[in-house]
Amino acid sequence: MEASRLESGLLSEISPTPEESRRVLEAAQALLEKVTAVAGEMGLPVEPVLVGSVAKGTFLRDPDIDVFVMFPPGTSREELERGGLALGTKILRGEKKYAEHPYVHGEFQGFEAEIVPCFRIADASQRMSAVDRTPFHTRFVAGALRPEQRDEVRLLKRFLKGIGAYGAEEAVRGFSGYLAELLVIRQGTFRAVVEAAARWPEAVRLCVEGAGSDLRGRGEPMVFVDPVDPTRNVASALSTEKYTLFIHACRSYVLSPSRKFFFPEPPRALPVPALRKELSRRGTGLVGIRLRTPEVIPDIYFSQLRKFERGIRALSEEHGFHVLQSAFQPVGKDTLFLFEYEVFSLPPVRGHRGPPAGNPREKEFSERWRSSPRRRSALHIVDGVWAVDVERDFTDPVSLIRDCIGGLSLGKHLNEEVKRGYRLLSGSALFTKDHALALTLLFDKRYPWER
Repeated sequence: MEASRLESGLLSEISPTPEESRRVLEAAQALLEKVTAVAGEMGLPVEPVLVGSVAKGTFLRDPDIDVFVMFPPGTSREELERGGLALGTKILRGEKKYAEHPYVHGEFQGFEAEIVPCFRIADASQRMSAVDRTPFHTRFVAGALRPEQRDEVRLLKRFLKGIGAYGAEEAVRGFSGYLAELLVIRQGTFRAVVEAAARWPEAVRLCVEGAGSDLRGRGEPMVFVDPVDPTRNVASALSTEKYTLFIHACRSYVLSPSRKFFFPEPPRALPVPALRKELSRRGTGLVGIRLRTPEVIPDIYFSQLRKFERGIRALSEEHGFHVLQSAFQPVGKDTLFLFEYEVFSLPPVRGHRGPPAGNPREKEFSERWRSSPRRRSALHIVDGVWAVDVERDFTDPVSLIRDCIGGLSLGKHLNEEVKRGYRLLSGSALFTKDHALALTLLFDKRYPWER
């Protein structure tokens, strides 16, 4: 009963009012008519179609209006991009954005709107670009979702937003709106989705009724067969981190329903002295790397940010500096990477193992190290293996990163930013007010609903 009252109250808060629904639907229809008229003036043989949550009736308050402009299959990719951008720019006067190909984002009658070009295809298996299936998704959900289930989708979307798992884009790697809708279609209600997810194993395979397929995953934690294209996994973008986060959130919600799952308290930065005290209490070392965030497509730079983080971690581990945890956060127009080390200083000497005694490679090992100026002990045998103490290349991670970062492959755009200039931070230079939120999020392991 507690959960029912909570969800009922939330619906009145997150669902559009009848007046808001009327306004958005009228704006959507007006945008479709405008696209048709302008396309006719430009001589573009296209067909506009309303897609997304507005078309499916699953939108929350203040939705985006998404219109796809379908070009004939014989259109070249160049013509589709040029014509779609020209049409979108003329109507929305917005900014050009990129997915697989460019589209226009702007405002129409007080609502954010997007005009996206795609190819008109006969069925989803014929797709020519990544977005061509979208009209099929819209038609499927509109036909399969019962009217009373629209509110169930709204609850699930708001829940996913609250726990930080909504969105299939690279920045989130969570649940898309389409996947949320399919989960409700399959399970029936928001509560049924949550209760089912609370029992999911470490990997799960799902489909809606009648969408059988022998589709198997490629290591993804979830496979959800796309009912309009059985060769596609709707959950392919879902990371293991967000999959397990959702399961844990569902288990926690079943045990103790709370508004905080839907509307968590925003994180608050701790004072700088408190952050310094926390690092001292932990007894670890912290290094920050701050560089300008590249001005490229978000899906590209988030992918490269993760590659950068993995690259620095791998470099550190290779040289004996174990990374306890790492993260990155935006700071103004920059990105701040944080790396916490279990040990911040290593001795100038390290042990080095060679081949087993009697191995054909022992002569090569001996010749190499007997004459090396970095040798700090006689060659000796330990447990049947040749060994020698040698001078360590780097005794702290700051000098390691400073000397080696320029030679790493950290992603094209981030490598360029490193060349332009970056800041390598530790100590007091890292503990500043503009870094406080990023540092707080690094140390504070509570989930959003626990704050």
